[in-house]
Amino acid sequence: MGKPKDGGASATWEQDVKMIFYDLCIKEIELGNRPTTHFNKEGWLNLMKNFSEKTGREYDKVQLKNKWDQLKKDWKLWKDLKRGSTGLGWDPRRKTIDAPDEWWKEKLQLDSMFMGKHLKTYHFICSPQSFLRTQLSEKFLWQFVHIEEFIISRYFSIGLEAIVKLSSFIIKPVDPSFENIPRKILYDNRYMPYFKDCIGAIDGTHVDARVLTAEKVAYIGRCGSTTQNVMAVCDFNMCFTFVMSGWEGRAHDSRIFKFAIRNQQHQFPMPPPNKYYLVDAGYPMQRGFLKPFSNTKYHIPDFQRGSQSICGRKETFNKCHSSLRGVIERSFGIWKEKWVILRDMPTYPFKKQVKIVVATMALHNYIRRQPSCDDPEFNVCDEDQSYIPPEAYEYRIGQSLLDNEGDVINHEAEDGEGAEEMIQLREQITSILVNDMN
Repeated sequence: MGKPKDGGASATWEQDVKMIFYDLCIKEIELGNRPTTHFNKEGWLNLMKNFSEKTGREYDKVQLKNKWDQLKKDWKLWKDLKRGSTGLGWDPRRKTIDAPDEWWKEKLQLDSMFMGKHLKTYHFICSPQSFLRTQLSEKFLWQFVHIEEFIISRYFSIGLEAIVKLSSFIIKPVDPSFENIPRKILYDNRYMPYFKDCIGAIDGTHVDARVLTAEKVAYIGRCGSTTQNVMAVCDFNMCFTFVMSGWEGRAHDSRIFKFAIRNQQHQFPMPPPNKYYLVDAGYPMQRGFLKPFSNTKYHIPDFQRGSQSICGRKETFNKCHSSLRGVIERSFGIWKEKWVILRDMPTYPFKKQVKIVVATMALHNYIRRQPSCDDPEFNVCDEDQSYIPPEAYEYRIGQSLLDNEGDVINHEAEDGEGAEEMIQLREQITSILVNDMN
């Protein structure tokens, strides 16, 4: 029940009548008849006319506006309640928020205003926790939340689909023939002429994933949490040129790699003859893919923690290889820093989560390739080419794969066709590097 502000007749709002009103409100919002926080004149006239036709009730503007204002108040209270909360879902059976008991208890303690308002008019025959759960169900998720989140979700989905369709034109090499030596190599005597035929780097990263309980085991990788394993290729401008997303967190990098390159429909940008990508030990050494020496110091932090001295020819090659391949880690770091949703994924269907990975990579490339764009995240990495944003290693906000580094066993991938050619190339590059250092 709700009394209009002018003291007129009260309006009755049964659940089915409320749902009709919500649907009509959504329609007017979609028509552009809510330019601010309230409907314009045309919107109110349409609401009164259509509401009367649907329900047979002649409610005036004041009565409808009273209901709208109440919905806004409830929506504000709902936003206050869920502020700072993540991982909330929807229970379709009980038609309420799907949240842990601890969440409900916390809200009962914090929101004395909400409880005080309703304790005056309700006598509990159940626990306060059950009462709050019921009130949130009736007062929020079937009311203003239904309108606002429906609109946001709908237009988010429309935008997401559009960007995913455009991604095939954005996530690809700028120079598909790979005829030119990348500027990063051409003008850096640390890499030129040793890696003049290198065209990019490949690696995998983990993105926060929300999956059904029955599917969780497959998505729990070495981090102990559910993640989506994403393989990407990048050039030396920190742009992604290929992405293979949607794999379970426990899937091995070499498995995803083989799946990507063996199926032509994935349009993997294969290296031309005598060109190659840099990969780490988790990938196979095969024609067009050059990995470091195994059982030898490799990662740049390993060199920085020691005396920074290089022991032997293998470490000489590995340090240079790691330094150049660091572009993929910087690219992942900028991408995750810029798009926080990748480290705090909402409870969307998993297919939608996969599309979010692709869409954000496309936007990453678009920003980078705009000559007039002065982007702070890219600028930091441009100014310090050894800097890797810490977000590169995060699969969830505040949680990093590096935290578990000591527990990880690196499984080296089995070499593939053309491995001997790449081994010979690695030896040639190593010899030239060592000779030039002496």
